[in-house]
Amino acid sequence: METPPSIKQQYASPPREAPEQRRRRLANRRAAKYRHFRSLAHAADPTAALQRQQNTRRQRERRAQLDDEARDRMRAQNRSRQQLRRQSLSARAKQEDREKQRTRQRERRQTLNAEAREELRARERLRVRRRRRQLKAALPAPLHVQERERLPHLRLAPELPTLRQHQEQQRQRLPFGGGVQITLPPPPMERVRTFPSLPHLQQVTRPSASLLLATPPPSLFPMPGPLAATSTIPGSAASGLPTVASAVAAAATRPTPIMPS
Repeated sequence: METPPSIKQQYASPPREAPEQRRRRLANRRAAKYRHFRSLAHAADPTAALQRQQNTRRQRERRAQLDDEARDRMRAQNRSRQQLRRQSLSARAKQEDREKQRTRQRERRQTLNAEAREELRARERLRVRRRRRQLKAALPAPLHVQERERLPHLRLAPELPTLRQHQEQQRQRLPFGGGVQITLPPPPMERVRTFPSLPHLQQVTRPSASLLLATPPPSLFPMPGPLAATSTIPGSAASGLPTVASAVAAAATRPTPIMPS
């Protein structure tokens, strides 16, 4: 008696397994088997050790039959899998892993002939060079270049090529005579940026035309020197304020050159 088609539709037999599905299922089973043997890896069981040796031999035979392209593809796959695995390890496990890797590499190098060893060295050199280049590319541009682009007035004037000439210019700018020796080098730009509120700690390196105010502020105490002779009108007479008040009123709004405290 024939089964009616309505019942056939209702109780259809499972579809045939596609070759791709079968391959995936078997691969998963094989992976499960390897996972099982890897869990036995730490056990001192002779059968587990024998099984591992057989697996390794079979794997090597299978790899020997691959062409270059397939081998490269498999290596890339293995590398990505190992990287994923390493990310989830603890620090101690990572250290142990590294030790094992080094031991294996040492053993492998000892079995190589001179030509293969030289090729390995060349590949290692290339890898190191590429890694250095990547690290160098990842570094930000040097800070002083950015600063120079952003703050052109902070550049040292080209007429100050040496420290000695810079000190000479500083000495000439001081509002008193040349009896005082100043041997301080200009402080680094970091310190200038760190203490913006302490003008006596700053070294101003704007171009020499804008370093001083057009008319220097009147001094609290008249001092002999090149700048004292330039101002003919005393501060109190010009502004109608007492000397101290006029000096405070005419204080520089921006940092002034190094003054003795």
